[in-house]
Amino acid sequence: MDKISLEQMLKQMDSSARMENDVRDVLTDYVDDYLNQLLKKSCELAMHRGSKKLQIKDVENALEHYFK
Repeated sequence: MDKISLEQMLKQMDSSARMENDVRDVLTDYVDDYLNQLLKKSCELAMHRGSKKLQIKDVENALEHYFK
């Protein structure tokens, strides 16, 4: 997620809201880290079942078992 998307989400919730740069940076880093971990686990599950193709079931299983 980029900083512009984060600002747009905030504006949808409250059009007058503002976000400090530090908050934006922390949230952007957190989302990037979360997605990297999710993709890593999902790819591991795909490889475990013998596939080189990531499927929705891999992501769903990773979310269910590792990201509750």
